[in-house]
Amino acid sequence: MGETYGEHLSSSMGFAAALAIAAMACAIHGIAPFLFQKTGSRAVADLHQRMVTGRHRRPDGGAQAGAQAGWDYSI
Repeated sequence: MGETYGEHLSSSMGFAAALAIAAMACAIHGIAPFLFQKTGSRAVADLHQRMVTGRHRRPDGGAQAGAQAGWDYSI
């Protein structure tokens, strides 16, 4: 994705928090179907937009950020 480790960690933790909140809303909905009727589907759509549609990749694929951190991308 062309992110530094810190950027990737921050983004991943944001996704994890959103998923945890959505999971709780879905669990409550399972018990009381009149609550949180659209919360789960909205969360999935929002996360898809943030993760797939709305993310911008760096032109160099992140190699420059990795090289600055001393990472080796060779296989």
